[in-house]
Amino acid sequence: MIKNNRPTRPQQVIDHLIAVGRITDATARAQYGSFRLADAIYRLRGRKRRLVPEGFKVITVERTDVNGTLFAEYRLTPEAA
Repeated sequence: MIKNNRPTRPQQVIDHLIAVGRITDATARAQYGSFRLADAIYRLRGRKRRLVPEGFKVITVERTDVNGTLFAEYRLTPEAA
């Protein structure tokens, strides 16, 4: 059986968050192709919590684009924040 060495979506997201600090759906689609970012975040907050560095958490910040449309931006922040 051939094993796929490609990182999972939650792993891609946490790697991006560690490197950049924030991610949006548009960024995920542009950099990683077709993507279900909200699902990856849900998993990082649940059963994939072990991927999040100790002492950090993933938060959601509501943002507004130039047209006034709300969108979610996810950030990696210290738990004390």
